[in-house]
Amino acid sequence: MKLVKAHVKNLRASTIIGAYDWEKKQVQNVLMDIEVEYDAKKAIETDDVKNTFDYCELSQEIIKKTEETKFELLEKLVDFVADIIMAHEMPVSCKVEINKIDPVKDFADAVSITVERRR
Repeated sequence: MKLVKAHVKNLRASTIIGAYDWEKKQVQNVLMDIEVEYDAKKAIETDDVKNTFDYCELSQEIIKKTEETKFELLEKLVDFVADIIMAHEMPVSCKVEINKIDPVKDFADAVSITVERRR
């Protein structure tokens, strides 16, 4: 086994997220930092893209599913994204941090929640 970690930083998506009435009426931007740990032994041995984890496909899947779903809590969204990642066969673990920007932009860069999962 040769474990590696792939990182997708500042993956952008827009979704309805929030517990307050005003948040439920407008799309908000979120930034996601994603870390996926997987066994890259076969990819390293063959140097063939077919034998590695497709982080581009994963990124597109996360954006699509996030933008199609409404959330009240950031905790729910970060759990939702971790579920998407771990539904794939290759990940051994993942770490997801999601930054909610819009509601706090006047006094902070973002508010974020992080989750880690391991098989």
